[in-house]
Amino acid sequence: MADGAVYGEVAMTNFDILDEPGLSRFMSSPVDDPNDIPTSVRFERLEFDFLQRGSVVTIGDVLLRGGDMGAVGAGWIDLSAGSISISGTYIPAYTVNNIFGRIPIIGVALGGGPDEGLIGLTFQIAGPLDGLQLQVNSLSVIAPGIFRKIFQFQ
Repeated sequence: MADGAVYGEVAMTNFDILDEPGLSRFMSSPVDDPNDIPTSVRFERLEFDFLQRGSVVTIGDVLLRGGDMGAVGAGWIDLSAGSISISGTYIPAYTVNNIFGRIPIIGVALGGGPDEGLIGLTFQIAGPLDGLQLQVNSLSVIAPGIFRKIFQFQ
């Protein structure tokens, strides 16, 4: 771009996130033995676009899709300050849950659109890179689709 900004798109397919304890625990049901927690999570797709101006990278239209879970979101990373802010919606049981978003016309109201689902939990990950904080809005779970946007972090 003429002003020195860098624009790009990222797309990845069929990958695993390995040995990430936070994500693995998030994906699993409560277990008696900590050794039973999965060590990898499989995803079918990750795509997003980004715009970097100086040290700030703006990330938009994130879609993370897997059979067990999915997420949509957007945010920014400030490389010089070492901070991040990403907010979006976590969609559990993505394959089944996403069916509602794909129904013509009522899919937007029920499922929030073709990349979301009937049930979703809004979240925000923010703070310095060495001390990120996760916030969730549990009330968003009861709001279907388009109404869940009311509960999103800004």
